[in-house]
Amino acid sequence: LRLINVSVDVPGNNIGAIAGTLNENGIINNCSVESGLVKGYLYVGGLVGYAANCDINNSSNKATVNGVYGSRTPFSTGGITGSLIAANIRNCYNAGEIISNGGSTAGGINGGGYTHVIENCYNVGLVHGDGAWSLGAISGNQAAEGEGKWLENKGAGGPEADKMTEAQMKADAFVSNLNSWVDGNTGYFNWAMDTENINGGYPVLIPWSYEARLNGITYSIDGGQTVSIPNFDKDIKSYIVTLPCNKPNAA
Repeated sequence: LRLINVSVDVPGNNIGAIAGTLNENGIINNCSVESGLVKGYLYVGGLVGYAANCDINNSSNKATVNGVYGSRTPFSTGGITGSLIAANIRNCYNAGEIISNGGSTAGGINGGGYTHVIENCYNVGLVHGDGAWSLGAISGNQAAEGEGKWLENKGAGGPEADKMTEAQMKADAFVSNLNSWVDGNTGYFNWAMDTENINGGYPVLIPWSYEARLNGITYSIDGGQTVSIPNFDKDIKSYIVTLPCNKPNAA
């Protein structure tokens, strides 16, 4: 699922571009919010507002997430989820701006919650708010387990995980670091360099069926398969092949 130019503006709680609430072993996988605004004031997330006993994998947010709504006191604002309780976020990233203010927690990946796990995620979106209780580049409170990477100067306070420079996060070594985690786990997409600048030069996720380009020809490759590209007549502009697969071979 890929959402572009979303507009979610609700003076309420449990606000997200994909789901307001996700629980009871729910799963979000391979979803992205590419642009727009998600706005509310209690449990506001780029993808999900309130997540409990669930998993969010291989997903991303680039929309602005704003937990400030008039005179209402905000609480828990995050790039992927607003609140994460006994739930997991793995292999995800946020590049959207996160806005909060007094009395709230806010984070690049998750706003607040407890006993949750965040793994192999990164944030390059600015997390800020006047007088906010706790701001974190990855998680807005101290209850997160796992790890994350974040771009320096994009968050303040809270558990900040591993701070990195822009050059470090755009380097081959960072992509290799992300993929080393993927290699040790099943069900997760590989990462690649952002050669087409669709994510500001920061690493992007590669779905298991994805488009690649070779000599002007566009085709789809699935890992573990061999695709033979036929000889083309000069008038043929493109050729698309899609094959079933279980997991990509990021060669």
